Amino acid sequence: MSATVDGRVRFGGWSIVAGRESRRGTVEFRAFEPAAGRDSEEVYHAASPEDVDGACRAAAEAFGFTRRSSREERARLLEGAAERVERMGDGLLELASRETGLDARPRLEGELRRTVFTLRMFAGVAREGRWARAAVDPADAARTPNPRPELRSLLRPLGPVAVFGAGNFPLAYSTAGGDTASALAAGCPVIVKGHPGHPGTGEAVAWAVCEAALEAGFPAGVFSFLHAGGEREMQVGTEVVLHPAVRAVGFTGSFGGGMAAGGPGARARRADSGLRGDGVGEPGLRAAGGDAGRRGGADRGDAGGVGGELARADVHVPGAGVRRSGGCGPAGASGSPRGCGRRERGRCWGGAGGRSSRGGSGRCRGSRASSA
Repeated sequence: MSATVDGRVRFGGWSIVAGRESRRGTVEFRAFEPAAGRDSEEVYHAASPEDVDGACRAAAEAFGFTRRSSREERARLLEGAAERVERMGDGLLELASRETGLDARPRLEGELRRTVFTLRMFAGVAREGRWARAAVDPADAARTPNPRPELRSLLRPLGPVAVFGAGNFPLAYSTAGGDTASALAAGCPVIVKGHPGHPGTGEAVAWAVCEAALEAGFPAGVFSFLHAGGEREMQVGTEVVLHPAVRAVGFTGSFGGGMAAGGPGARARRADSGLRGDGVGEPGLRAAGGDAGRRGGADRGDAGGVGGELARADVHVPGAGVRRSGGCGPAGASGSPRGCGRRERGRCWGGAGGRSSRGGSGRCRGSRASSA
């Protein structure tokens, strides 16, 4: 099945893995159209385990490029996505309204404008570059009992980010919402787990992001979209969260969904499978306002809110040839240049500014690293 609405909205019912339609899914499902009281005519196919693995591996491979991409390249990607989403206009509103039962105007029209604004806002954040928070703590040879060396630090991209689409916000908190925009602005590849309540809308927006990424010169693995529905609705999300390539999760949804994707049961399955990260620390899922950062990894039992930002704090000591842990919270805290008091295994969980956040809050997912 392949369909278009108004000639600009494209969706075919299959997952998008590294810029290409994947036809490996065998579990079929349909969206429910609330206003009509019936299932959609379109048939969608939930991502297979091979789709999930392929998307995550492609994101990990693309990270080698995105982490070194320029501020201008990231800004062009986001601006291209904003232009394409905006161009879909009435066709996208019609599709989203049919799938969710929300009024096209003013409800969804306002959400579409918000989504486009968010993408362009983060393009500006990426281009400006201040989110990296480069800092220099000058040396003090007169300090006693030991001289203080010069310390230099900045935030850097963390790695592939999984984003869960939200059921009640098909545009602003889903495929190209604040979580996706902030991750791309920071140089992190994104794997979106689509919401079964508006699969066509999610896929249509995903194609817009894919096209913008390729036009901006990024590798295809920078963005993937995975359908989730039927008997694979929960499994797709859990598989993405547990994949060793995924470094962070942006989650907006129910407490039950969060626990299924990243709660104690999923944590135990990860341990049993022998899956590990890349040595930086366990991937984490953090609820807004939750207490994350235990032993270098977030407690997945805190799921139930919007995914928080994860940051690695590595501070370079010029001339010393070593790295020392440092904080990245509010300036002056804990006596460090930007300390936040959490230094377990070199990780700081305060994000930018040391506060919990909500999707689209203006923070980028990055990690503090040496400027050398």
